[in-house]
Amino acid sequence: LRVSIASELLTDPSVILLDEPTSGLDSALALELAKILKELAIKQRKTIIIVIHQPSSQVFEIFDKLMLMCDGHMVYFGKRANVADYLANLGFKCHPNYNLADYILELLNDDASKQKLIHSYANQVRDDPTGEKEIEKYSRRKHDNNNDIKQAPVLCDYGWEATFFQQVSILTERTFKQSLKDILSTTELIHTFAMVVICCLIWYRVPFTEENIHDRTGSIFFVVVFWSFEPFLGAVATLPMDLVMLTKERQSRSYRLSAYFLSKQIAELPLILIKPALFTIVVYWVTGLLPDFGRFMAYLVVILLNTLTSQGFGYFFGASLLNVQKS
Repeated sequence: LRVSIASELLTDPSVILLDEPTSGLDSALALELAKILKELAIKQRKTIIIVIHQPSSQVFEIFDKLMLMCDGHMVYFGKRANVADYLANLGFKCHPNYNLADYILELLNDDASKQKLIHSYANQVRDDPTGEKEIEKYSRRKHDNNNDIKQAPVLCDYGWEATFFQQVSILTERTFKQSLKDILSTTELIHTFAMVVICCLIWYRVPFTEENIHDRTGSIFFVVVFWSFEPFLGAVATLPMDLVMLTKERQSRSYRLSAYFLSKQIAELPLILIKPALFTIVVYWVTGLLPDFGRFMAYLVVILLNTLTSQGFGYFFGASLLNVQKS
């Protein structure tokens, strides 16, 4: 939850909407979160709207304004400090030692009191069906007699809060930490080690003769095919898995799409090349290919380039499919 709120604050929004931010938190953490949000609203002059059920009395006291909803109807909108008097005027007086928030919930769950609250508020706002007067009442804007100021259009700045370099830097660090656990996981390393053992057992010290040329060709073909499909299949599933997070963060204009892709390439490049490099170093010499360092380096470069190319095709198909399970 705190990470989600922090990620939204990166774009410095003027209005923050939170749906049940205290769900799953104990009373102490819920109060701490409410205090942080209140401090944020005051110091940075932000409008924070929270949907909440059963707040504690301490959390309830932090709110400035309160909107009560029941069965799709508004039954109160105004200052939180005035809600007790409003209910008392309607005949619903809360006991001083009782949690006002709990008392309100009890009223809204009782059919008789609920209907009375709905009709009372409907009659109160009958002369203001659109809510324009109510909004004007609580607006922070200072009015001026200058019509040019009143009628001036509101221009929105859709620029980026962070520079391109900052976006790439932060995303690269995050992607590296995420990919490190996936690409170099224990399972992946065991899988690569098993393939090394299999190749060494099948093509161990193949004699350098004309009769064994098919064996050598077969070993090279297997290595190329293996390091074509291995990165390809891994890359195909990457973008669809990141799609939800990417869409959400892109909608909040956290970063450019180009910054995401570039950071992904930078972060995953060394991780992607580690396994084929170790695989090739062992298999090349054990299978008895040409014992020449120059030939070995050429062989290694070809395998690594093949790996990167396959990964690129995997990204392309992954971006095209977007849903691996359905595909």
